[in-house]
Amino acid sequence: MQPKRIVYICLYIVWIMLIFTMSIQTGSVSTLSSKWYVDLLTSFFSNFNLTVSTVLLTTIVRKGAHFTEYAILGYITQKNVEISGNKRFYLSGLVPFADEYLQTFIAGRSGMMSDSLIDVSGYVVGVMIGKLTRKKSTN
Repeated sequence: MQPKRIVYICLYIVWIMLIFTMSIQTGSVSTLSSKWYVDLLTSFFSNFNLTVSTVLLTTIVRKGAHFTEYAILGYITQKNVEISGNKRFYLSGLVPFADEYLQTFIAGRSGMMSDSLIDVSGYVVGVMIGKLTRKKSTN
């Protein structure tokens, strides 16, 4: 097996594990993680004498994190499909639904269909970026 293939399979597994690790954090731990970024952004905007709603920033940070983590998964998935030719990697497109379902069992968390849609959107964008950045083979 070629080293590049091993690297992308490992990235794929580690990234899915990271997603589920973040999902099993309690609501209070998850809120603290988001709060750090919100506080950073609030401080940044205050340097320009701009006041931004904390609720709005929190929503943008949390939903942006959902989108981004799945865009990365989509990209890694696409690279695995390219390298191996195995389209079963696309089954990871179901991870957002499992992720949100898992959160229904975690204190202070709730599984939300809207988050699944954001996740799937990020996943699709990641796959598309992976396809757009594919190297053309020269024959």
